[in-house]
Amino acid sequence: MKRKQAQPKPTKRPKAYSYLRFSTPEQSHGDSRRRQADLAQRYAAEHNLELDDKLTFHDLGVSAFSGANLAGQLGAFLQAIQTKLVESGSYLLVESFDRISRQGWWTSLPILQAIIDAGITLVTLHSGREFNTEILRTNQMAGIEMQMELFRAHSESQIKGRRVGEAWAAKRAKAGTEPLTARVPGWLTLDRATGKIKLIPKRAQVVKQIFEWALKGVGQNTVVERLNRNKVPTFGRAKYWMRSYVVKILKNPAVIGTYIPHLLKHEGGKRTRKPLASVARYYPAVVTKPTFARVQTLFRSRAPLRGRHAAAGIVRNLFSSLARCPKCGGTMTRVYKGAGPKGGTYLACALAKTGGGCKYRAVRYEPVEEAFLREAGRVLSEVPAENGKQGDTFESALLHLEEQRAKLLANLKRTGPSPKLTVQLRRIDHELATVRQEQDEFLIEQADSAGPVVARKIANLRTVLRAKQLDRAEANALLRQLFTGVVVEYAHSTQFLRLTWKQGGESTVVYGMDGERPRSQSSQTSKR
Repeated sequence: MKRKQAQPKPTKRPKAYSYLRFSTPEQSHGDSRRRQADLAQRYAAEHNLELDDKLTFHDLGVSAFSGANLAGQLGAFLQAIQTKLVESGSYLLVESFDRISRQGWWTSLPILQAIIDAGITLVTLHSGREFNTEILRTNQMAGIEMQMELFRAHSESQIKGRRVGEAWAAKRAKAGTEPLTARVPGWLTLDRATGKIKLIPKRAQVVKQIFEWALKGVGQNTVVERLNRNKVPTFGRAKYWMRSYVVKILKNPAVIGTYIPHLLKHEGGKRTRKPLASVARYYPAVVTKPTFARVQTLFRSRAPLRGRHAAAGIVRNLFSSLARCPKCGGTMTRVYKGAGPKGGTYLACALAKTGGGCKYRAVRYEPVEEAFLREAGRVLSEVPAENGKQGDTFESALLHLEEQRAKLLANLKRTGPSPKLTVQLRRIDHELATVRQEQDEFLIEQADSAGPVVARKIANLRTVLRAKQLDRAEANALLRQLFTGVVVEYAHSTQFLRLTWKQGGESTVVYGMDGERPRSQSSQTSKR
């Protein structure tokens, strides 16, 4: 009998990771993403590499010229190398060196060295060149080529930045006679026919009323309540007035016609807006200068926030920015009602507090926190698997819209100018832009919700929650990285929290039952 020959084990293919980056969000609407993705897939197939789809990093809207992407997904890639999520011998695929950094070869070289010295082969897809430790040590020209590419990328960015700056300087010089931009405060509009900025009468009247109330000593929260109670339309997409927007109006010199242009600069790897000389009479004024000056005096004369927690920045609410009202979906904030039987700490709908129309219901805070801490171990073990179906949905929607657009363009070419077809084409273009933006946001979230990354966040949260002294600020920061919201359901016989995971799926925690007496904080904290 012939003995079966042992089949050789298949060799493990090296992993490749694709690094996609756009200098500006607008570029994501074009062909850049598809081109870079196609190049990466083609290279991996031709060189027998396994293109990893779980740790693909997307720095959408982050400028490599400023170095901001070092704090984004490129920084995450370097961290993944250090934590061994990316193994030595892997490949990083980039379209060209300027996709990593445009800060000049001297500043950028340590970034590339950190990647290559970790045993990573860096591939520039545009040229098909590979750079790793062996190649750079044996071929000095490869190192010189890398430096020249980095120098070229930085020079191009400097020229582009100078041209854009000169163009805006020319615009600012004409600011006294013509608008710099179509963007104006909410009570104004740009008349494109005349090129003049005009008041929106009803909105201008609202601004005047807000200033009148402020001068009479009416508090900002009361101003918001009055506007919402009287169903005064907001100036933007928000459904209800908020205190922050009222403050913004009261402090904006645009109400007296003054425009303050800003110069965008990159300092220390961060984008900063430097105010330039103001332009008087740029906008039509809504209130007088004395009125505006008196309101600013009121702001300056008010005492700063007092209290032992105000200056320390201590987080008292574990669910800060996460707790959601089950009625309107808005934020629920922590409210302290003093001592006594009916006093204590509660969660209440922020919209209801400002008179925005939602039902006011205060939920005791302690049982909610205690229940979560008691069930945290179970909740964190329920992390859902990643769901890639939504990405396919975006691709299908884009393909359908692009087909519709192609048909409309063909009809326009065949029939000539048509107002009806033009309107349809604009609608399709708007829908395409919306879907592409939603796709970009989804890809950013997807890159941040890769399995190993989520597992590390969960481990960190477990450690914080098990500590003898709960650090609510640190715990809250980690919760916000894992969940999009925590709905506090109170209208059922069983009261529960509904936690929505960032990568999809929900977990629930019961915090109370009708007729059940809330347990004390000390008795529950000890069981955590």
